[in-house]
Amino acid sequence: DTDRAPRVVIDVAIIGSANPRQVIRRSGARVGDSLFVTGRLGGSYVSGRHARFIPRVAEAHALLQRVRVHAMIDLSDGLASDLWQLSRASGVVLRVEASRIPVARAAKTLHRALMDGEDFELLFTVGQREARRVPRRIGACPVTRIGRVVRRGKGVELASPTGRITPLRHTGFKHF
Repeated sequence: DTDRAPRVVIDVAIIGSANPRQVIRRSGARVGDSLFVTGRLGGSYVSGRHARFIPRVAEAHALLQRVRVHAMIDLSDGLASDLWQLSRASGVVLRVEASRIPVARAAKTLHRALMDGEDFELLFTVGQREARRVPRRIGACPVTRIGRVVRRGKGVELASPTGRITPLRHTGFKHF
């Protein structure tokens, strides 16, 4: 949690441990996996949601009881940035369908849903066979399939509603 600010900021961190066999890492995405997100994305600063978010711990537990999740990351630096983190860690290319990204009302635009940070939603992958078992909602939280893992390598592609595929730049919140 390193950042710069014009005043002194106090930060609190908690450190713990987990059984290595029960940890879902960013590095587990596989070719053919479906890509999902929880919630609606973007506009967290505008709406004030960044200061009163609820961590998606219960949703993560519910998912793990229902399907085998291959890779998972929380969306703190923006969807575009965190897609790249998952891509690099797993060594795969991700293709995201622009029309499927759940844009928060406060975000208003796809660009903001991709680039705004502090959403604290979950981005995760599951195998093709498991994808149909992923619930559309967990409690009040929507779960949306936004794309898939298309091949080995590193990169993120954005598919437009017309089918045009363009590289998605590695942008989002910059700590420095």
